[in-house]
Amino acid sequence: MLAWNGFGFEGCAAMGEALSDNITLQSLDLTCNRIHPPALGQLVSGLENNKTLAVLKVGASADTVRRTI
Repeated sequence: MLAWNGFGFEGCAAMGEALSDNITLQSLDLTCNRIHPPALGQLVSGLENNKTLAVLKVGASADTVRRTI
């Protein structure tokens, strides 16, 4: 859980890189981190190669995005 850290663009870029290499993490809570559209793009780019993350929480609340693997 990395909620309420406010890591913004730089944090999303780093998280995108980490998610690209991830082979174990299945759920990630990034709520309330001031993730704006350009930063979200960095995060999403890391998800393109990720095959294990099934639950991602983003936004100003605990909304959940689930994907079918």
